[in-house]
Amino acid sequence: MSQKGLDPRKELILKVVTDDYIESAEPVGSRTIARKYN
Repeated sequence: MSQKGLDPRKELILKVVTDDYIESAEPVGSRTIARKYN
C-alpha cells in the first residue's frame, strides 16, 4: 500500500487545530474552528 501526504485542505485543518491547541492547551472542537476562521 502506498502512502500519500495530506491534501492541502486537510493539511490546513491539521495546522489550525494544532496551533489552536498549542495556544489554548485545551481540546479544540470543529465549532470553535469554524467560528474563529470563517
